[in-house]
Amino acid sequence: MHSPFVTVFSCLGQPIPPDRNTLAHAGGTIYTSDYANNGTAESANTVVDTLKGRRVYLFCNHGVLAIGDSLRDARYIVSIIEFCAKIQYQAMLPGEPEQVPGQYLNELSDHYRSQLKNYNNYS
Repeated sequence: MHSPFVTVFSCLGQPIPPDRNTLAHAGGTIYTSDYANNGTAESANTVVDTLKGRRVYLFCNHGVLAIGDSLRDARYIVSIIEFCAKIQYQAMLPGEPEQVPGQYLNELSDHYRSQLKNYNNYS
């Protein structure tokens, strides 16, 4: 199943900006790739070009791809991104949401990564 709100952003070709601190899981703004058919070399190249050290990106007109330290991490990140996309979409209806300043995203990213590692150690 594709994440519906994330797919809306991928179909619009719009990034999901960090209006929620939980997007620190993904490293900040989530960008949409250029369009490429699934399963092609061109599609693989868009992954490399769009990720650029990030953990998440949007396939144009398709959905989300997440990289985690484990499959469980990646699945958790996808669920967070869907939540953030839903909030972003709803917040855009009446106006322009504020974004979390970049310096705080780096701190939050480290914090969330350590929380995720602790969660995996105890579950």
